[in-house]
Amino acid sequence: MSEKRKTPVRERKGKSHVKERKAVVSNVSMVQELTFDEALELFVTAKKAEGMRPRTIHDYYKHMEWFRRFLSEFYPDVTTIQQLTPEVIRSYITYMKDERSPYEGDERREKAIKGLSVNTINIRLRTLRVMCRFWYSEGYLSANPMEKIKLLKSDSVDDLTGYLLIRR
Repeated sequence: MSEKRKTPVRERKGKSHVKERKAVVSNVSMVQELTFDEALELFVTAKKAEGMRPRTIHDYYKHMEWFRRFLSEFYPDVTTIQQLTPEVIRSYITYMKDERSPYEGDERREKAIKGLSVNTINIRLRTLRVMCRFWYSEGYLSANPMEKIKLLKSDSVDDLTGYLLIRR
């Protein structure tokens, strides 16, 4: 009888196997606390490197200025991004919905009504969300305060009425 010869087992030529996983250590405790100005500059520098449009960068500065005005009036002790909490952000949303006047400070355009539009509030929340996500992913925040904050729904009667008037 003829014996079949076994072919030798070839060694693997693909990627090498991971023998040990390295533990990911957060460097948040090693980073100094950042003021909103310092954190904004870090964020803007990164976005410019990514090719963000100048108009978007300009809007980031405006939105942060409005947020800082709110903080200086209602939360003067919150001076660094590490002090941001979901409660502060929810308070900012309530302020924009119920207390902030559209075009406040512009005498020609200022309106007597209180509260910004849902779209305006959501635009500002998106800006804050992008910034917080960046600071968290870069290790400047130990937790993302915007993680569980949702955008506002815009299904009010005023929005529908405006939509119906436009369609006519």
